[in-house]
Amino acid sequence: MTFKLFQSKVDNLISENRLLKFVVLVLAGSTIVCMILSLYAMKTQKTIILPPVVDKRIVISGTTVNDDYLKLYGRYITSLLLCWHPSSISSGFSDLLTLATPEHFGELKTELSRNEKAMKKIQASSMFYPSKMIIDRKKKSMVITGTRRLFTPAAVLEKELRSYRVDYTILNGRLFIRRISEQETT
Repeated sequence: MTFKLFQSKVDNLISENRLLKFVVLVLAGSTIVCMILSLYAMKTQKTIILPPVVDKRIVISGTTVNDDYLKLYGRYITSLLLCWHPSSISSGFSDLLTLATPEHFGELKTELSRNEKAMKKIQASSMFYPSKMIIDRKKKSMVITGTRRLFTPAAVLEKELRSYRVDYTILNGRLFIRRISEQETT
């Protein structure tokens, strides 16, 4: 009698062990499926932002953004780079450096520091009025054309049409500057 009782307890433990192994396999499988679906969702997820100062819809999806986002950043970049007063040039250039990719941070910082010293020395102010923006998604660049005014308290140093090319990259929905250069205006 005790042997039958012992045998049934062993059979019950074996059955319970099989059931637990099955449950562990089901949980492991569902975890793997959830991971795969999460990775897929992260790549296809879109974030739509409509802050109060933006009057157009901005769409960010992985490594792609819409034209309105690029235009907004183009205006912001040219504002930091070309709209300043001797007392605000340092903070504008510092904000611009936060948008630089790590590979190009050093060269951009060197160029901005050189410009900052020269402009502070002559107490110059600058304004830029963008009039046209061309976006090239294949080359990941935008060309912003507008009128630049550079002046000191004594005189206007320049007032002419200029074009600036901004090469960018998008990482995790954020725009980073690879390079800024002046282009010939046509």
